[in-house]
Amino acid sequence: MYSCTSYRFRVTLYVFVLLLLPLYGAIAQTDGPDPALQRVHAADTIRESRQLLRELLETLEQPADLQRAHALIGELSELSGDYSQAQYHYRRAWDQGSQDQPALGLLLLSAQLLLELGDIEAALEEAQLVVERSSEASRQRDAMLLQARSRLAAADQDGAARTVSEVWQAASADARGHDRPGQLYVIYDLARQLELQQVAQETLTALEENHPHSVEYALARTDRPAHRTRVEPLPSPSQVLVALPWVESASPLRAVPSAAGPIAAATTTQQERASEPTVHAIQTGSFRDPENATYMARDISNAGFAAEVRQQSRNGQKLYQVVVPLDSGTGRQQALATMTALKDAGIEGFLLYQ
Repeated sequence: MYSCTSYRFRVTLYVFVLLLLPLYGAIAQTDGPDPALQRVHAADTIRESRQLLRELLETLEQPADLQRAHALIGELSELSGDYSQAQYHYRRAWDQGSQDQPALGLLLLSAQLLLELGDIEAALEEAQLVVERSSEASRQRDAMLLQARSRLAAADQDGAARTVSEVWQAASADARGHDRPGQLYVIYDLARQLELQQVAQETLTALEENHPHSVEYALARTDRPAHRTRVEPLPSPSQVLVALPWVESASPLRAVPSAAGPIAAATTTQQERASEPTVHAIQTGSFRDPENATYMARDISNAGFAAEVRQQSRNGQKLYQVVVPLDSGTGRQQALATMTALKDAGIEGFLLYQ
C-alpha cells in the first residue's frame, strides 16, 4: 500500500507520463515496449526519471527524438525546481531540433528561466529571437512582455514602458488580441507598475468586457481589495507545487553546462558556486514621485523589513526605487526566502542581481 505522499507524487508524475507518450511512439522501433521507457514510467521520483531520460538520450540519433527528450528533461527539471538544468535542456531542445514554429515555445521557456536565473541579457536575446522568428502574433507579444519584464528587472523603466505600450497597441489592433486573459493581465500588471495609467485602464476594460468571470479580472478589478497587490507571473510549475509534500526539494542551482559538455548534470564546484550571481536587494517599486516611494518604504518598514529609497537618473529623468537591501553575498535561495516573507506581508517584489 502506498502512503498518501507517494500516491500524490505518482498523480503528479502521471502528467509527465502522458507527455512521454509521443516520445515513446517516436522511439520504439520494435514490436514490444521499449525497456528504457518502461523504466522511466516505473520511476519513483522525478530525479530518477530525469536520470533515466538522460541515459535514453545518449541512445537517440534523430533530431525530433532528441528534441522531445530534452524538452521532457527540461519539464521534469523545472518541476523539481532545478531551473539551471531546465533552461539548459530547453535550449538544447531548440538547438538540436527543427527550430520550427512549435519549437519557438521551447526557446521562450528557456528565455523565461534565464530571467528567473538573473541572466537578463541572455533572456532579452532569446526573447528577441522569438519575436523575430515567430509567425504567431500572440507568441510575439508573450516574448515582448518577457522583454519588458527583463528591462524592468534591469531598472530600465523607460525601455519597459515603451515595450508594454507597443505590445498593447499590437494587441488592440489584432482581432484576437483580447482572447487571452492571462496575457491581458500581464500587460495590465506591468502598466500599473510603470504608471502607464491609460494602458492599465484600457486593459482592465478589455478584461471586464471579454473575460468578466476570469480570475485575472477578479484580481485586477478596482472595487475589490485584490487590486492593491500585484501578482507576479510564475515562471514554472515548481513555484505552485513547491509547498506540496510529494514534490522533491529543489536542488541547489548549478552552472549551466556548455552545449559541448556532458548531458548529465555537472557536479557543482566551489569555483562554480563562487561565480553564481548574488542578490543585493529586492525591488518593490519604482516611482517618478518621491512621495509615493517614501510611502511605500514606510509601509515596508512598518511590516518589519528594512527599506531604502534609491534615486536614479535615466534619460535625464529622476526615478525613486524602493528596495529591501540584502547583506553582501546573499545567495538566490536566501533572497527568495526573504521575498516569500515579504509576500506573506502583502508586499510584492523581484530580485536585483549584482
